[in-house]
Amino acid sequence: MYFFHTPTYHVFDLYKAHHDATLLPAEVECAELNGFRQVTASASVKENVITLTAANLHADQPEKVLLEIAGGEANKVTARILTGDMHARNTFEDQHAVEIAAFTDFAVTEAGIEMNLPACSVVEVTIHA
Repeated sequence: MYFFHTPTYHVFDLYKAHHDATLLPAEVECAELNGFRQVTASASVKENVITLTAANLHADQPEKVLLEIAGGEANKVTARILTGDMHARNTFEDQHAVEIAAFTDFAVTEAGIEMNLPACSVVEVTIHA
């Protein structure tokens, strides 16, 4: 039996850390797209680890964002990203066309986490307190 992970599988993988976690208030400063924020964000904490997820909804435009989370200091911050053409998919011929990769285009500042999100992307940031 052969199988491969779909892009939807990868998105759920990036959001799974929120399962059974405590919701944290999170705000994102970004551009608007048709009257809605171009970037959506969620934050939660579980076992002293803060997980922040953000999605850039624009198909063509990258977006620089500042994600603000209340409380705690960040000792170690790592991030993963799923990005690419919104029509890309994994097939039997190319099972790795869409994959999660390490994400490094962010900076931790006193104001929060500044990120440059590529167009059509989902990112997971893990903050160890």
